[in-house]
Amino acid sequence: MLVKAGSGLATFGQPSSTGVPAATAGDTVVLPLDDDEALRNFFARSGDKLAAAIIEGVPANNGLLIQRPEYMRLLRSLTEKYGAVLILDEVITGFRLGLGGAAAHYDIEPDLMTYGKIIGGGMPVGAFGGRSDIMHQLSPVGPVYQAGTLSGNPVAMAAGLATLKKLAHGNVYDELESKGSLFADTLASQLRGQGVNLIRLASIFWTVFQDEMPRSASAIDAHGISRYNRMHGQVLDSGIYLPPSGYEVCFLSTAHTDEMVVGAARTLASIINGEMVGDSP
Repeated sequence: MLVKAGSGLATFGQPSSTGVPAATAGDTVVLPLDDDEALRNFFARSGDKLAAAIIEGVPANNGLLIQRPEYMRLLRSLTEKYGAVLILDEVITGFRLGLGGAAAHYDIEPDLMTYGKIIGGGMPVGAFGGRSDIMHQLSPVGPVYQAGTLSGNPVAMAAGLATLKKLAHGNVYDELESKGSLFADTLASQLRGQGVNLIRLASIFWTVFQDEMPRSASAIDAHGISRYNRMHGQVLDSGIYLPPSGYEVCFLSTAHTDEMVVGAARTLASIINGEMVGDSP
C-alpha cells in the first residue's frame, strides 16, 4: 500500500502515490524512523488500537538506512506490550544478511515475516510466514483465503530451493563479507578528500555523498543525491552497472570475482574524485 514509499517516489519528488483510497490511508499511521520518542508517544496514545506494525529491518530502497538495534528492540517490546503484531519486511534482507536475515541481525523475533527476491533464485516469488496461531488463520485451516497466480510455480520453487540449499551448506556469507570488505577498503584507499560515505551491511552497499550515516529518509542530503545522479552516466560508460537513482542501493554477488570488485572500486573512486574536483564548494 503506497501511503508512502521508497526510491521510486523519492527520485521524482513525490510524497505519496495517487490511487490509494483516503479511507485506507486513514487506517495507516506512518512514523519517522530512528525516533524513539515518536514511537513511545504513538503507542502510549494509540497502542491499544493498533493491529500491526510493519517495518523493513534494513530499509534499502530509500538509501541504506541501517537501524539501531535499540530502536528495533524497542519496537518489538512495545508491540508485545500492547498486543500488536510485528511484521518484518525481509524481502531484501531475508537470506541476504544471513540465514536469519534482519531478525537475527537485530536479535528480535517478529510475529510475521515477508520474503522475496533471493528465495526465488532469480525467479518471481513471494512468501510469508510466522507464528503458528496466526498462520492457522489461513484457509483451509482458518477463514482467511490466500492465493495467487504465481503461487507455487514449479520453476520458481526449484530455483529457490537450489539457492537456499547452497546458502545453507556453503561458505557463501563469508565469501560475500570478504568481497564487501574488499570493495569498501579499496574504495576508501582511492578516494581523495571527504564527503563520500560507503555504507555497507553484508553484501548490500550504498555510496552517499555526505559524512554522516543517515538512518531515516529525512537525514539524506538531497545535494548528495544530485551529485550521484550527475556521475551515473559516466559510471555506466565505464562498464559498471549501478542503479540510476542515488536513493537505490547495490548488491554484491558470488559471481563477482575479487578482480572485478577491486576494478569496480578503483574505477568508481576515479570517477568520484573527478566529479568532486569539478564541484563548486
